Amino acid sequence: ALPISTTPGTYAVTITATHHDLATSTATGQPAQRGPPATATIGAAIAITDASVEITASTGPTATIDAAAFTLSAGVGSTTAEGAPATAHQIAATSIAGAGNGGTLGLAGSVAIATADVTSTASAGGDLAIDGPVTVTATSSATTTADASAAPGSGSSEAGIGAAVAVAASHHLVTAELADGAVLTGATSLTITATGTDGATATATGGAAGASVAIAPFVSTVVSTATTTARIGTGAVIAAPSVSVTATQIATAAAVAEAGTEPAATAAVGVGVALAITEHAVVVQI
Repeated sequence: ALPISTTPGTYAVTITATHHDLATSTATGQPAQRGPPATATIGAAIAITDASVEITASTGPTATIDAAAFTLSAGVGSTTAEGAPATAHQIAATSIAGAGNGGTLGLAGSVAIATADVTSTASAGGDLAIDGPVTVTATSSATTTADASAAPGSGSSEAGIGAAVAVAASHHLVTAELADGAVLTGATSLTITATGTDGATATATGGAAGASVAIAPFVSTVVSTATTTARIGTGAVIAAPSVSVTATQIATAAAVAEAGTEPAATAAVGVGVALAITEHAVVVQI
């Protein structure tokens, strides 16, 4: 790494990395409306979104910085690609299916899968000779949403089946640090702040209608792992009268499954299963 040197007490050095990510997919499946003699009317929709976001602001172990102040930050961009205001990465999958009418079978199948891997890192390393404040900040906010819905037909088919599966998986890491082996001298203060916000939601809703049989299985699953870390690395040397190390995190996970059936002559079964699996951690290490 090249050295960055300024006249002591005159200039400040600021390094910033920001990005906003928007990844969405939408699928719809609506069958033609047919009556007998059609055997089956089927509507199917599958939406899959897989996003990986990595934002890093860092000075490497061989960097040398001599400045009046030093600010290093990594975070979410303030605007979308279209220029609209933005505060969080958005990853979403939406599927909408509808069963047809008439014939022997009316089937609606809907699948929505959204996965997100988001990492935001601010890491100050190397030899830092700073005559003023040093601030290291990592901020990240993301939402991961899967929404699958299956609408029943009119019930004129002998058998009606509506099924939906929604899966939202989020892996979110936020780290702000004075890196392992870093040397900080002359600073008036050192402030390290990591802030993470993560929300994951999976929703499966709908129903089924059939003259004889109506079956509606709906399943939603959320897997959420989020860790926010603020740390002073192993072997780091600090010469500063004031040191603050703070980590803050808000993480939520919600799975919703709602199934309903219309009355049927032989059997009407609606089953909703919702599962949320979470592993959330906040770490301050000095």
